[in-house]
Amino acid sequence: MAKRKIVDTSAKKRRRLPYVVDLHRTEPFCSADWRQLNEQCRRITNGQEFWVGQVLRDGQWRYVAHMAAAHQADALKDWLWRERFSARRIPKFGPTKEEAEAFEREIIAWGIRTGALRRVVQAFRHAYREGQSLHKCRTLSQQAMRPYLPPNMEYFDGSRVMVSWAEREHYHWFNGYRPWAKEAFRPPDWYPPDDAYAHSEE
Repeated sequence: MAKRKIVDTSAKKRRRLPYVVDLHRTEPFCSADWRQLNEQCRRITNGQEFWVGQVLRDGQWRYVAHMAAAHQADALKDWLWRERFSARRIPKFGPTKEEAEAFEREIIAWGIRTGALRRVVQAFRHAYREGQSLHKCRTLSQQAMRPYLPPNMEYFDGSRVMVSWAEREHYHWFNGYRPWAKEAFRPPDWYPPDDAYAHSEE
């Protein structure tokens, strides 16, 4: 008869380590702060067992540390208080509003200069009118930008930013509406007809 493999789960570790230290934190830590916390726990426990993680308390996931002895928990509490560890900086996830606006200006200017904007919006609009799914429309618009050399996009999706800008600023490109050719008033960002009319099939 095969023996069951014994897995040392987090719940078992917490039961073995009865002394709990509340870190008074619900937000995640930066990588450097998390490494420092674990190094301090190893120093306090002299390389013995400890556990640091999140547990559900009062409807919130809070960070706690489990220690094997009372003096270890007291030493960690003292270090957390001296370092003001619960007030450490929260890591930034994704770009700020200012970074997103700056990238939109850069990618739109680049798309107008290279002609990529017209191709990307055209690919999205064609798939949308054919009844394709939103995922398919996004994929085709990304493929339309591949022949070009876009600027450093980091965690941005350049084709999505272009389509979102076109939907916001030039919604008539997507509903088939053509403004009157002799219209006297044009918006300040109006382009020459051969570049502006992304809905032209030629």
